[in-house]
Amino acid sequence: MTAELMVTLAEHAAGSYRILMTMANELLDAATQRDAKQIDEKLYLEVFAAPVNYERKGKGR
Repeated sequence: MTAELMVTLAEHAAGSYRILMTMANELLDAATQRDAKQIDEKLYLEVFAAPVNYERKGKGR
């Protein structure tokens, strides 16, 4: 795990060890499934990215 990712995880956990361990576990699980050699920010963004909703409802469409 990169040092930058450790800082990111700690900041997003906001002092909660439970959240920190849950996020780290999800990253480890994803890295194992993908046979990743390193857990980095790219994997973090892939795992925790918010889903994008491309449907636009409104006038003009």
